[in-house]
Amino acid sequence: MQRAAKKGNQEEVKILAKSIVKLRKTKEQLRSCAVQNKSMGYELASVETDEKLVKSMKGTTKVTQQINAIMKPAQVQKDIQQFQMEKEKMNMTAEMVDDLMDDAFEDNEEEVDDVINQLGDELALRRLTNDSTRKSYWEEDLKVQRRKDNERRYLDI
Repeated sequence: MQRAAKKGNQEEVKILAKSIVKLRKTKEQLRSCAVQNKSMGYELASVETDEKLVKSMKGTTKVTQQINAIMKPAQVQKDIQQFQMEKEKMNMTAEMVDDLMDDAFEDNEEEVDDVINQLGDELALRRLTNDSTRKSYWEEDLKVQRRKDNERRYLDI
């Protein structure tokens, strides 16, 4: 274009200028298309994600329907109540068995007191017997000692 301008060829300059303007517009359009293309790519990715989400929701819906068909809320509630009743029965039975075991192995307080009193009586009787035996032993020893003392005195006189 500069050559044509130096030569003074106005028509060639005009045609080249129009070409440059067209080329610039085309570049802008190309850039705009590239941006739109990227934007469409993002939209396509978003649509694909939405489609996957919808498929997932359909699958979840099917599973939920199957679960609802299998599980009947009224029956589940009835089963839970039955479980609670059976558990309560089991607890009551366990308490009864514990009470029976306690009764079976519980020491009779009166019998225990009787045995302790009998033991105390036996010990007291032994003490008395030992004391009386000791007394009689001491008494005899004392008598023997007195006799010896008397004999010594008698002999000393």
